[in-house]
Amino acid sequence: MRDVLVVGSGPSGAQAAKEAIARGLTVMLLDVGNDDPATRDTIPRRPFSELRRTDPDQRRYLVGPYDAATLTSVRVGAQLTPPRQFITKDVDELLPFESETFAPLRSLALGGLGAGWGAGCVTFSEAELARAGLPADEMRPCYDAVAADIGISGDASDDTGSTLLRCAPVGDPLPLDTNARALLDTYASRREAARRHGLRMGRAPLAMLGTARTSDGVVREANPLHDMDFYSDATRSVYRPRYTIDELRSHPAFEYRGESLVTGFVERGDSVDVHVRPVRGGDSAPVSARRVILAAGALGTTRIVLASLGQYERRVPLLSNAYVYMPCVNLPMFGRPAADRRHSLSQLIGTLEREAAEDALYLSFYSYRSLLLYKLVKEMPLPPAAGLLAARVLLSSLTVVGVNFPEYPASGKWMSVHRRPDGSAEMRAEYASTGDELRWRRRAVRDTARALRAVRCVPFSAIEPGNGASIHYAGGLAVDGDAADPLSTDAAGRLRQAPNVYVGDSANWRFLPAKGPTLTMMANARRVARHVACSLRPE
Repeated sequence: MRDVLVVGSGPSGAQAAKEAIARGLTVMLLDVGNDDPATRDTIPRRPFSELRRTDPDQRRYLVGPYDAATLTSVRVGAQLTPPRQFITKDVDELLPFESETFAPLRSLALGGLGAGWGAGCVTFSEAELARAGLPADEMRPCYDAVAADIGISGDASDDTGSTLLRCAPVGDPLPLDTNARALLDTYASRREAARRHGLRMGRAPLAMLGTARTSDGVVREANPLHDMDFYSDATRSVYRPRYTIDELRSHPAFEYRGESLVTGFVERGDSVDVHVRPVRGGDSAPVSARRVILAAGALGTTRIVLASLGQYERRVPLLSNAYVYMPCVNLPMFGRPAADRRHSLSQLIGTLEREAAEDALYLSFYSYRSLLLYKLVKEMPLPPAAGLLAARVLLSSLTVVGVNFPEYPASGKWMSVHRRPDGSAEMRAEYASTGDELRWRRRAVRDTARALRAVRCVPFSAIEPGNGASIHYAGGLAVDGDAADPLSTDAAGRLRQAPNVYVGDSANWRFLPAKGPTLTMMANARRVARHVACSLRPE
């Protein structure tokens, strides 16, 4: 019998599997594993600007099939480019979900949501870890292990790096594009004014390589600055969880089983039977192991646990960072030409202080180009023709600032699992912010706009894409909750009612700071895998 079954190949699942293999365990990873190499691998390896000028086939991968809904939609996931659209394949059919107030982005892809992750890497503070239910002393070495594995570029010495990038090693940051360089220079010259508004800015730490590396035969190149990062993974510069899966496939102690939807588990003494439904036909059959690490994402893991423990119709906490994005004009760049060489991901990050340190807002700054103007025009408060003209005029100075808010549990935010007549599970959710939360966020948006104007980055709109749009999710279970509660886990992530089953993602977190959670999820998955290894082979 194998030692561990890992459920899910996203950032958490991939890192949990790698840590378990490193600890000498035998591992099978269960996954649906949808992918689209046919689209991804046929994109020419040339700069975005060159492809726009010369490639007659560019619509296939830059725009893809489209209709009126595609051109006007602002739904969650509408910004996925054609090579990334496999990320949401089959979710409506295989993971039924009902809600009128919450629209999450869910995935059954190889690499999960990490297949389209923006690669932002920030660490939680000790206070934030404690509030989420994660032990800081165990998390710090795991942050370092993930940083060494995936490769992070950044600047730990700037105004944000000293508090948001407490891990090592960190490589040198990649060059800023012209727009971001101008914005950071303005911040440096107007730092005192920015700080009066509570704003700190610095380079974005990213899971992106500036120097090539090879690990277990998987070659990852330095980012070529082609501005194709939303479309192409040809260089593997930006970390995707499937690279870790590719590394592990050559290890004799690892087995990957795709096209497998996990629907539940049953403990049998010192082992666990995991129920697997083949998604392309065939009979369902259990797979057994001594331990299970659930890493199917906060919603997926919660679904599996609720169904397995018979907790149908029970409402459990749902956490999702509220999110607003603000198209802006960076005044020092207005009318100036921009250099062609750049990457597409977040160039700069910022924090905006609030009353409590853990309530600080988190800002991501993007220079807008390679996502194509029609994606922005449809969200501008102008008629389409006028919006297109405005976007063309403003192109070199366009800056999109994403604003994330901290998230706490509230009675109006919940999810549950409903048992259908055929025995399958349907997830239901409700997301209703309190009046105090809404007023707090409105004040925060106004304060953010004032702070941005202090660095001559002027917002012309604040767009709310809807509940779930941040793609940062947690909750459902409860770390260190009531020991008698079947949905409670201990600090190691072990389900108290099923002690051979561990939660390896954010499904049992109690809090989401405004910061992106992916680096912390990966570090936590390694931490949980270490506990699993100790339970099987005590040191």
